Amino acid sequence: MPAFARVIVEKRDGLWSAHFGDEPETSFCGHLPTQAMQNLLEVVGGGQFEESTIQPVRDATREGHLEFLAAYRCRSRTDATALEH
Repeated sequence: MPAFARVIVEKRDGLWSAHFGDEPETSFCGHLPTQAMQNLLEVVGGGQFEESTIQPVRDATREGHLEFLAAYRCRSRTDATALEH
C-alpha cells in the first residue's frame, strides 16, 4: 500500500470537484476547494487519511486545478516503522 494518495481538485461549472488521482469517476463537489476535498476524504476515505499532513503538489497546481498528497494513517506499529525507512 502506498504511503500517500493523490487528491485532484478541479473547478467545473462554478463548483470545485475532488477525486483521487486513480479514481476520477468518484468525485465530490463543494463551493470551495477545501469543501470538495473534505467531502471526498470523509465519505470515500473513511478516516484512513491523516488530514493534518495533507500537502500541496506545487508543480502540478495551476488555475482551476489543484493537487495534494494525503498521507494514509498508520494502522499498526509495523506500518509506522516501515514508513521511517
